[in-house]
Amino acid sequence: MPIGQRNRHRGWLCTVIGLGALAVLVPTWVANASVSPPPPTNVTPTPGDSEVTISWTEPTTTLPIIGFYVYDGTASGGESTTPASPLISGTKYSVPALTNGTTYYFYVVSAIKGSTSQPSTEVSATPGLSQTITFAPPPRAPVGTFTIAATASSGLTVSFASDAAICTVTGTTVTATGTGPCTITASQAGGSGYLAAPQVTQSIQIVSSLTPQTIAFAPPSSERVGTFTVAASASSGLTVSFASDSAICSVTGNTVTATGTGTCTITATQAGGSGYAAAPQVTQSIQIVSSLTPQTIRFGPLSGRKVGASFGVSAAASSGLVVALRSDTPAICTVVGSTVTTLAAGTCTITATQVGDSTYAAAQPVVRSFQVGATGPLARGWLIVLIAIVILLAAAVAALNRARRRRARPGTDLQLTQAASVRAQARADPRGRVSAHALNGDATLVVRLEPRAGIRSIEFEEVKR
Repeated sequence: MPIGQRNRHRGWLCTVIGLGALAVLVPTWVANASVSPPPPTNVTPTPGDSEVTISWTEPTTTLPIIGFYVYDGTASGGESTTPASPLISGTKYSVPALTNGTTYYFYVVSAIKGSTSQPSTEVSATPGLSQTITFAPPPRAPVGTFTIAATASSGLTVSFASDAAICTVTGTTVTATGTGPCTITASQAGGSGYLAAPQVTQSIQIVSSLTPQTIAFAPPSSERVGTFTVAASASSGLTVSFASDSAICSVTGNTVTATGTGTCTITATQAGGSGYAAAPQVTQSIQIVSSLTPQTIRFGPLSGRKVGASFGVSAAASSGLVVALRSDTPAICTVVGSTVTTLAAGTCTITATQVGDSTYAAAQPVVRSFQVGATGPLARGWLIVLIAIVILLAAAVAALNRARRRRARPGTDLQLTQAASVRAQARADPRGRVSAHALNGDATLVVRLEPRAGIRSIEFEEVKR
């Protein structure tokens, strides 16, 4: 036995000590020379980017465990004889510098002073890049079939599974057989150097029917290189989103950024919700040019109108192109061509637009508003006239009352104009009232009010038989 070598069998431990030419055998009793601690339990691997984290549970034992060692390898049962870790005092260790996409095998041993345990249960894991899933299905869908979509940041295909009895999923097609919540889970198991993505679960409310909706999207036919905005509206009133299908332009919100000339294709979508089905997508193309001539719109202020009025308005573009008018308050007023019709009291807002062409850029929209009331300007004008008439009538009545208070005299305050064959006489009674009487034959009495105040003229004419 070499000098200093220890016999690790249980019992007496013999140590050979050399003293020059004399060798002395010193026996020493070692109680735990052949005792091994139990291995760790619950060994669990967690893969990460170029690493795998191993965790475990310390075994229950009366032996003084001083730490643990982690061993790894690229084949089952082929772990290295050299630990992948230093002596670990805790119960977790991340093995670094691993190759993403390669499967590694691991076991852990417990250590006491002078001895280690048998290997733990072998585990395996494949390190890789992390990835996420984007999954935003419509909040509502009708009974029947519809499609869903999701994307993974890795570009790998996402799979779907239904967790509800009222719906099933085949590929990206959902078949709903009843109403209620349909719960769908999107998964991506990993691969090509990527870890499995965290699952995303969404719920879709299945209803008996949804109200259809449409999108109105009419962007300018031409725009210059740079940034500009687009607008679209859904008949449901829900927000419309935009996406670019071209390399020369991108869309953020409703702002388009064009980096080169050519055709910029933009798709407007509305995914549905609040009882509305998803709208059919609308795709439009905008010709991006190096420069366009600017233009402006002339659209004057509008005066107030009464409910039920229909009138024409006009707007012109400096380019000579046709200006389009639209009502932004369809509950208050509508616009057909250049004719505005008021429907209810409130503020009517009309916008004039000119989208441009291959020569002219889109003009800045001009917005005009006016008040619609139950009583319009025409009715107010008649009210003023009516008040004036009442005032004039009151003045006339006052003048007549003053004339009546004066005592009338025949032939002075009453003038008689007689036909050749008619004789008449004016009489005044004590109260100042004047009357006229025909003195012969039948006659027709004609009374007219003369321009001079207080003078009444009575004319008799003979009745022709």
